[in-house]
Parts: sequence; C-alpha cells; structure tokens
Amino acid sequence: MSRKQLKYIELDDEEGRLYAAEIPHLLFPVSIVELMRDILRKIAGDAAAEALMYRIGVAIGREYAKRIISVIGGTEVDLDKDAMLEQVYYTVMQSGWGMIELKQINLKDNEIKIRCRNLPCLEVGGCSCALERGITAGAYLEIVGERLYYILREKSKDAVTFDSLKEIPPELVSAEELALLSKTELEEVISEKTLELEKSRLATLNIAHDLDKAKRRLQESITELERFNRLAVGRELKMIELKKEINALLVQLGEEPRYKIVGEV
Repeated sequence: MSRKQLKYIELDDEEGRLYAAEIPHLLFPVSIVELMRDILRKIAGDAAAEALMYRIGVAIGREYAKRIISVIGGTEVDLDKDAMLEQVYYTVMQSGWGMIELKQINLKDNEIKIRCRNLPCLEVGGCSCALERGITAGAYLEIVGERLYYILREKSKDAVTFDSLKEIPPELVSAEELALLSKTELEEVISEKTLELEKSRLATLNIAHDLDKAKRRLQESITELERFNRLAVGRELKMIELKKEINALLVQLGEEPRYKIVGEV
C-alpha cells in the first residue's frame, strides 16, 4: 500500500476550515455517502434515491471541473479536452473518491469507458454507484459540453466499469431514469402523454360514433328491406290469387287455363 502526505492540505485553526489548493473542503468518513443513500431511500424510495444520488454526483463532477478549469486558466498550461478530462478525474481521485482510470475515450463519438477501484459504492451491496456515475458524467458535461448517461457495466468486489451512453436505449429506461427527470420535464412528459390519451380518447369516441351511425344505417336498411320484402310477398300472393280467378273463369267458359300455378296439378 502506497500512502502519500498531501502537503497542499492546510487547516485554519482560527476559521475552523480545511483547505486544499486554497479551496475550502470538508473531511468526513466514507460511510457518510451510504448514510445519504439510506436517508434518501427512506424519504423517496429506492429508484428516486438512486436518481437523486446521480443528480448530486453530476453537480459534484461539474464543480470539480469548474475548479480545475479556473486553476488551469490562471496558468500558461494549455490542455485539450481529453487531457482536461483526465486531469479532472485525477483530481477527483485525489479527493478520496477512488482510483479512476480512463480505459477508452473518444470525444468525437462521445464514447467513454471508465474503470474505477476503491469507490465508496464498492463497500455497499446492491449499490448501483449512482453518485460516482454522476460525478464522472458531470465532469464530462462541464469539460466537453455534452450530456452523457453513465451506466454500471460491471461490478466486482474490487472494481467497477462505467460506460457512457449518448441516448438511453429502451431496455435501460427504468424507474431510475424516470426519476431523473426534473419537475418541468415530468410535467412535459405528463402533458404529452395526457394529450396523446386525449387524442386517443377522441379517436375512440369518433370510431364509436361512426360505428353507432353505421349500425343505425344498417338497421334502417334491414327495416326497409323487410318492408319491401313484405310488399313483394304480398304482391306475389295477390298475383297468384288473380291468376287462379282468371283460370277459374276460363274453365267456366270452357277454355284452357291460361296460367300455370306452381303447386297445382
């Protein structure tokens, strides 16, 4: 095990503040992270708690990046985005979040693979490392200007692997991703779905109206057909009676019947 004394950490006894690189810091045990998760779970439920931890991580990652940009901006050092991102992750590591290693980086296609060791989440069973994933995503957002979602690809007792996603595929959309939406975004989703349901309801009502109208027209046609059929049958019966009378009169006159009646011999 290799441990180093961090010479740039200072404690101001009068102010009661801890400074690192002239920036005020707090020093607290790793168990505080799990305590945060537990409290959020009790308040908001599992999925929302993970989502909130991710949001908090994004804010932390962006803050780290802003600090590094500010420090480097005051020097003559000129770093490209790749190097700047690596520097931010290195600073995050130095702050006690664990060993962060960039396994793959392609800023053009927004493809990032990160392997981490000794993260706080590794000490928690069933944890999805939402806070740590958020930190890496927040740093990327601040440095590159692109919003990525980091998923937990692999997790063992020693290390985890995060993969970046530009768009969350349907199979990964879960309660956590839904919970990640802000109040405004949720209202937009609800409004959109409500509009879709309303359109669907109106379409259903229109279809039902058209079906009811078609049923009425069909019934009218059936009624008209039955009336016509009754008239036709009545007329046919009347014609048969008239033919019979004519045949009878012809027989009385000694002539042959003119009409052949079906069913008569």
